[in-house]
Amino acid sequence: SKSKAKAMDKSGSLSVDSKRGTKNIILGVICILVSNLLYIGNNYIIKWSQLTASEVGMVRGVLQVLIFSGLFIREHTKSNKNLNFENKTKVMLLLYGFFMATSTFACLAAIPMMPIDDLVVICFTSPAFAVIFSYWLLKTDLTLLKILLSIGIIVGDIFVVQPSFIFGEDKMVELEQFSQNSTVDLNDGKNLTASLEILRDQELGTDRMNYYIGVGLCFYTAIGIAFATSLSTKLSSSGMSNNALMVSAAAFGLILSLAFTPVLPNRLLFGESLGSIGYYCLPVAALNTVLAFWFLTLSLDYLRNPTLVGMLRSTQILMSLVSESFIDKMLPDPLSLTGSMIVLASVCCMAIHNWILDNIRKISQAVRENKKELTTATTSIEVQTEAAATTV
Repeated sequence: SKSKAKAMDKSGSLSVDSKRGTKNIILGVICILVSNLLYIGNNYIIKWSQLTASEVGMVRGVLQVLIFSGLFIREHTKSNKNLNFENKTKVMLLLYGFFMATSTFACLAAIPMMPIDDLVVICFTSPAFAVIFSYWLLKTDLTLLKILLSIGIIVGDIFVVQPSFIFGEDKMVELEQFSQNSTVDLNDGKNLTASLEILRDQELGTDRMNYYIGVGLCFYTAIGIAFATSLSTKLSSSGMSNNALMVSAAAFGLILSLAFTPVLPNRLLFGESLGSIGYYCLPVAALNTVLAFWFLTLSLDYLRNPTLVGMLRSTQILMSLVSESFIDKMLPDPLSLTGSMIVLASVCCMAIHNWILDNIRKISQAVRENKKELTTATTSIEVQTEAAATTV
């Protein structure tokens, strides 16, 4: 575990222990990109099939517990590794499982409440919180540049969400026309206009409320993922296996999906029909979530750098913008697009934080040296001028 601890870069930059080699970096990058594709695709599957977070979470939890418990037992039966970890490590494992499960559940619950591109961008405030957790848990440096980039991420998300108390208008798409099954009495011409206006206000109020609830869930996802990612890095450096992390998160996820059944109805438990689409999409969505989470966990083990992982995961922002534009057949809102680009640029700059600082130091040092040389040359000229004047 000591050799693994050395692999954790104190600065939180792109550098990775040279012993881990280029192969691990490439594998880590591939794992993140595959995870991103699975997460993006899964968001659309869940939204299209109208599955609830409880339904997906329960099936995913069962699959994940069965698969990774078996792998965990097989791994430790063959290797005979010592499982007597310190109590502190066991507590961190439980905290990891809790925060990873609740963050994933919150993200699933937010999917029906908002556009996918907004959801992805807001979830990627995670690196801003990762700066704090990495400083606390992994003892990385907390610099002014990191703080400024974190502020940039928050500002970018404000442009995406466009809260009414700042922009003066709601970021709401116009509602679809009411269907013929509306509860309004269409024969009552006198009250038709007033009734439609009341219903429209009610629908807009509901959409607005749902959107902001979704925003809150996404921000919780960002905080939870940031904390869980830092814990994962610390646990991996202590010798904890990826299978144990997966089992911990799955167990909490299963408990959570059952606990929230009264709030988010689970049709599987009550024998209700999911519809033909639901029955086909549910196992696919659950398996996709398991695989996406597994690839993300593998990438953390390969790279051992939460900030770099956060940067690479931010490619989801571009993927979501492209996919949403393709589905809606229209370009994103200019402010949302600007905010997304600010978030993406801030996350990427945070990943190359040390490279930026090194170049700033080199430029500053070069300026100081040039200034020193200029001062020396000026002094020499002055001395020569004074000597010449004295001679005259």
